[in-house]
Amino acid sequence: MACSNSYFDYIALVKNHESTIIEYDLHELCAKLSAYLNSICHDDNKRFSKKSPRQYYNYDATQKYIEEFKKVADNDDYVHLTSLYSFAEHKRIMMWRVKYISNKEKLPVDFDEAYASTIEATERLVNLGIKYNITKRKSICTNMENIMHQLCINEKLAIDELLVCVNPKYSN
Repeated sequence: MACSNSYFDYIALVKNHESTIIEYDLHELCAKLSAYLNSICHDDNKRFSKKSPRQYYNYDATQKYIEEFKKVADNDDYVHLTSLYSFAEHKRIMMWRVKYISNKEKLPVDFDEAYASTIEATERLVNLGIKYNITKRKSICTNMENIMHQLCINEKLAIDELLVCVNPKYSN
């Protein structure tokens, strides 16, 4: 589950080109969050437009990562920290997006605590990855899997709650 540096070369958190103007569109953002939860692949979200049945997208990809993490950790007795850190950073960014939208739209739900909890859990996850690589204790690996599952559950609940606040007719 290692990623090469070229994978990270094209990732941009906000926009690909500094001069590009991106309009804030709540309904488009909510549609993208809904597509994320439903693991719908959009051609504009990936580097190449070739689809493969062995590729996983969005929320399903995070679930598959946890499965692969367990296999690799069990077989290799080693956790690849680059991919673990990428997973953790993805969860932080997703929760930040939810919090940002909620605050910007002045929604009646507060995601500050959920965001703080995500930051704490992801820091713990990465630190446990380092500890696991040193000690090789399987109980640490199990604890890491539990944290990853909880992060995914909390992320899904937060996105669902945000989408329902924006559009009460939404149901996932």
